[in-house]
Amino acid sequence: MVAYILQSCDSIFMLSALFREMFVNILQLFMIVFIISQFLIHVYSSYSNIPIYVIVKHFHFRCLVMAFKAAIFDVGGVLIENPSAYLKKYSEDNGLPATFVSDVFVAAVFEKGSSDNAFSKMEKGEYAFSQIIGGIQESFEKVAKEKSVKLPSSFSIEKMMTDLYRLPVHREMINAVMCLKNHGLKTSILTNSGVYDLPLGDDGPSTVHLLTVSMSFIFDDIIESCRVGMRKPDPEIYKLACRRMGVQPKEAFFVDDIKANVGNAEAVGLTCIHFTDVQSTLTRMQELTGIDVFAKAKPVSVDPEKIAHGYVTTEDGVKLHYVEMGEGPAVILCHGFPESWYSWRKQIPALALAGYRVIVPDQRGFGHSSSPADVKDYTHEHFCKDIKSIMDSLSIPRFTIVGHDWGGFVAWKTAIRFPSRIRAVAGVNTPYFPPNPKVNPFDKIREDPGMFDYQLYFQEPGVAEAELEKDLEKTFKFFFRGSSKQAVC
Repeated sequence: MVAYILQSCDSIFMLSALFREMFVNILQLFMIVFIISQFLIHVYSSYSNIPIYVIVKHFHFRCLVMAFKAAIFDVGGVLIENPSAYLKKYSEDNGLPATFVSDVFVAAVFEKGSSDNAFSKMEKGEYAFSQIIGGIQESFEKVAKEKSVKLPSSFSIEKMMTDLYRLPVHREMINAVMCLKNHGLKTSILTNSGVYDLPLGDDGPSTVHLLTVSMSFIFDDIIESCRVGMRKPDPEIYKLACRRMGVQPKEAFFVDDIKANVGNAEAVGLTCIHFTDVQSTLTRMQELTGIDVFAKAKPVSVDPEKIAHGYVTTEDGVKLHYVEMGEGPAVILCHGFPESWYSWRKQIPALALAGYRVIVPDQRGFGHSSSPADVKDYTHEHFCKDIKSIMDSLSIPRFTIVGHDWGGFVAWKTAIRFPSRIRAVAGVNTPYFPPNPKVNPFDKIREDPGMFDYQLYFQEPGVAEAELEKDLEKTFKFFFRGSSKQAVC
């Protein structure tokens, strides 16, 4: 019996050793195949100029994905609607053949393939638009005469160019740019543009201005041809775009609607998407990056280094710090406790894009504003007067005020104290509580503290200070880190 058991054990051990040897051989074979496949992928990528990600994805093998580091976008026809539809409508509105204006632009103005005509020189910054508008008008008149077309008195190059500068934005493309930024890619604008020095009227900023100024927080870099002395499709401008973003051409992709621009960019080493329509372009971007650019992007935070900072000193000597962005009707945002202006970092760009001038202070005692030592300097009256002082210093007679958390009380009280200065008032998670002179609010909180018990905690001088100052790093992490698993950025 014992001999039978020992014989069985030997068989088991021999079998396990056999399996172990088989497993080692299979693992070695897998490693050899793995190394060879990676070598072939890199070689194929180098010679075909196709990013490794695309090759890996093609073989459904995603363990070694090399993501792009940057994305470069043209403006007209990519981020902004293509002008062809407008030019057709402008022709028809002026009683001209449907393709007349676009044909003249291509044939007489741009002179496709030439880099020495007046329009090209304007785009390289050698002329301002006002210096070439006469020549453009003459080109139209010459072509009209050749084609026996009568230009009406209403035909105006200036009006046409002003309208072109106001073409709508492709919002889906802007959302895609923000999605790319959400995933850590750098983004850049690379556009052929001239110095447009004619008045744009009183209809607000042009779309180009909106993209290159008001929306600059979305882009890490903006290259306008007239500012750098060269224009697409000059290969050097693509190299410049990559250098300024700190990437190699093969680490970036470029989106443009003109084939000549795409061709030279590919020759430099950029992966290119020829824009024909929004849907196919976004689909291609998603294939290249693995990022869902159709999803709703998270708001992009304002960069503290790229926003205007200001200061104003109140009548009682408190120095108030604030930031501002945008132009239009004024909106002032009041933060809560324990916060600063940066709490509104995602709302500031959104409101600026919506056409508002956004002003966000560090309230007294917070951030870069002064912190008076006396508790009597922190009454509702002081906070309301602080808001008024900031708006007075900016010569803003009326404004909308929005408050979050404890800042909501400041908003409501400011609206009550200075109603003639207020366009509108809003409280974010802070409803308006009408004053009740018969009830002390702290007596009511003491009866049922609930979620407001922290307010009682701060009433006794020295108690909160002793606990919170014991470990400042722990305190600030507790206050400023999000409570959810998602990181606060």
